[in-house]
Amino acid sequence: MRLLGKPFHLRYWRQRIYISQSQDAPKALGIHWDVSKDTLHVATPSPDSKSQVTKRKIASDFAKVFDILGLFSPSTIQPKILLQRLWKLPLSWDSPVPDNILQAWQDWIKELSYITAHPVDRRYSASNSPIVFSSLHGFSDASRVAYGAAVYLRQVHEDTTVTVTLVFSKARHLRLATSQLPHSNHSHISALSWTSSGTSSHHERLTLVVCGRQG
Repeated sequence: MRLLGKPFHLRYWRQRIYISQSQDAPKALGIHWDVSKDTLHVATPSPDSKSQVTKRKIASDFAKVFDILGLFSPSTIQPKILLQRLWKLPLSWDSPVPDNILQAWQDWIKELSYITAHPVDRRYSASNSPIVFSSLHGFSDASRVAYGAAVYLRQVHEDTTVTVTLVFSKARHLRLATSQLPHSNHSHISALSWTSSGTSSHHERLTLVVCGRQG
């Protein structure tokens, strides 16, 4: 196989056709592909509820959730904030966490079932009508503990159907030393800045709309 005129050694591939439902879902970068339904979902761990919750356990369990597309950023940012709060406390890796953090961690564990139960369509649009106009819409927001950005693809089809789909998102907690709102305001805007140059040179009909808000 050749990609852009260069040799590209394809070691593994799979397509929807001729794959039975009994076969395991292909997995790439932590994302599972349900071939029969053509949906993607993020694999989540099954934490041991009987073991003691420590800083080490929180870091270990959270590391097993790999959402490379940021499909569930509002949820996956929570453990990062909890770990940051733990770093402020004089706790060892294997010391029990305080009750307030324990409760927050248990609440997040319950959210894992929501992530698993809500697959995302692999296709940006289920419409077979030709696309006449596409635009990327970037939204960003910030607080005193975290900031985030999300990019949506809006497509208008010939049959007047309009579809809006999440392309990806990012969420990050603020650094301990600089947890000030002006810094977060700059961060959540710059999180979207790369999108303009990354789209205009490849898609002539693609319009970029960016907006940000701090709160």
